[in-house]
Amino acid sequence: RFILPMKKVDVIDLPQLQREVVVLKELGPVKAKKFNAEITRIESIRESAGSLRADAALMELVRETMRLKAADVCAYVKTVLECSPVKFIVFVHHKELRDKIIESLGSVDHIVVDGSTPMAKRGALFDRFRVTPMCRVAVLSIQACSTGLNLQFVSLILFAELLFSSVVHSQAEARCHRVGQTSSVLCQYLTIKGSTDDMVWRTIKRKANTQATLMMNALDTADTMSTAFSARTVDNKRKRLETEDEDENDDEDEDDEHLMYDSTQILQRAHA
Repeated sequence: RFILPMKKVDVIDLPQLQREVVVLKELGPVKAKKFNAEITRIESIRESAGSLRADAALMELVRETMRLKAADVCAYVKTVLECSPVKFIVFVHHKELRDKIIESLGSVDHIVVDGSTPMAKRGALFDRFRVTPMCRVAVLSIQACSTGLNLQFVSLILFAELLFSSVVHSQAEARCHRVGQTSSVLCQYLTIKGSTDDMVWRTIKRKANTQATLMMNALDTADTMSTAFSARTVDNKRKRLETEDEDENDDEDEDDEHLMYDSTQILQRAHA
């Protein structure tokens, strides 16, 4: 007997899964230079003092990115509410950002589920999200809610933060892109250009491509998987993204399709 690895697309007939990297804003040159210098310093720490200290410094820089993007994430969530009638999920990692999003929602009906939510209450919360027309937003911890949930009635996912694990993101996407889904699923990754988001997105893609390549080798197929975690990159401010100077990371970004949309055009795709 043999166990053969299979791709989900080959086993289940599902609607399309679309990914978009939404650039909320671009850091100014001074701030971007500071981030780049800090990332270089962290790599030096990794070489001289080991991964533990380097990772701690990197996580602090990621938290700074979260604080810089908090107001823009909240504004984007409001834009979604105004421009699109669909229910949607906002995945977050830090409680600080979660609280700011909840505060910005004000009287908008929503649910919140994170690691502190008792398991006995989660089912009722998700049921209310599903059956209540006015309850349109679910603010979920990506660590607590990326597995074990059937949310195929949702077709729009916002990732307010990026984690280094492509597996966690794929699992979170699969809460909606699964058996029973009848619409295409749009996953939007909200980023700040020039921050740690750039590095984290490259890391996510590299890990996903490595995993996909291993899968392809196991399946003995010649299909290329260079776009295993590719996404359109869109600028929320209607400003075309400038082409990066060629560097060592260009080969990782060449499969991303760079487009120019405004928020309304982007959100129309979620319920087209």
